[in-house]
Amino acid sequence: MSDRSNRIIIWYSIILGLFSMAVMLYYSLNKEIKDKIEPQKSVEEQLNFPGIDGVYDDIYQKRNLHKPLTFSLPSMEVAEQAVLIEKFANHCVQICFEGLPEDYFENTKLTGNVDGVKDIICQYKDGKTIVSIYLTEVFACLQKTKDRDITLDFKPLREVYDKIIVIDPGHGGEDVGNVAGDVCEKDINLSVVLKIKELMDKTDIKVLYTRLEDETIDNQARIILANEVNADLFLSVHCGIEQIDETYHGVMTYYNDTFFIPDFGNADLAYIVEEQVAGAVSGLALGLKPGEKDNDLLKNSMVPTACIEVGYLSNEVERENLKQYDYVNKIACGLYNSIVSSYEQMIEQ
Repeated sequence: MSDRSNRIIIWYSIILGLFSMAVMLYYSLNKEIKDKIEPQKSVEEQLNFPGIDGVYDDIYQKRNLHKPLTFSLPSMEVAEQAVLIEKFANHCVQICFEGLPEDYFENTKLTGNVDGVKDIICQYKDGKTIVSIYLTEVFACLQKTKDRDITLDFKPLREVYDKIIVIDPGHGGEDVGNVAGDVCEKDINLSVVLKIKELMDKTDIKVLYTRLEDETIDNQARIILANEVNADLFLSVHCGIEQIDETYHGVMTYYNDTFFIPDFGNADLAYIVEEQVAGAVSGLALGLKPGEKDNDLLKNSMVPTACIEVGYLSNEVERENLKQYDYVNKIACGLYNSIVSSYEQMIEQ
């Protein structure tokens, strides 16, 4: 090859390199500008939670800021009977009171520190006063009751808990899931998770449940929760249905095969879940299956995630089993054992 040809090739290489650098710089600068112009929306804005306007519903007074958020109540009895409900998927903590006048918190306002609190909404329904506290992120809510006062202190989760998982009863509310006979999938999923909760409450693992009642939860909120808190594990409980073969039965576990997590990943968790649940119910392990590309829970998960179908509603025998307390208890024990086994494997690695 002549010297002239070599010089031409060198010049073309230089020009191509400069062009590539210019393109990369252009997109980099435009991305920075776009990020400034269009900041990331909050979870509440993404999911359009109703009623959040940041005005604290006129029941908060900026006072005693060195103390946690404080409810001053008329008696110790009211304070002791208060019920705290954590709605993690909605970034919300609710506290419910019995026997208070409808305007109680308008006259006896909340005081204390509201760092991390985005909005406070007070509702009076069926004789109950419900105070909903919306948070800027998922916090650990530390409740203390002393005399007639209840305090709520909000701390970063990882400052309080070493082990954090998310458990999701699939579907709920208007989203009934699969239906066969007189059985709705959403009800079976919830019954399994409520039983898991009884077992998990005895451990040192902090479990964030996407729902603990029959309510509609956006799928995006479920996966945002798991990713936001960087959960150690995310388990989603479902029931399958087979339109063609009603004899089809067993346990099937789905996982994300496109997102690699080093050490302990999606396939590792799915294998343990499948093995433990099938063994607990002495059922047929149908094996692991990569999730469908349109399965938001799996494709957008950035933490070890398994989506298990604990049985098939289209199979009459399995459908009846899933309605029985003892069978549901076995499934819950299998899932509990899979969580324990997963942590043991993570520690070994």
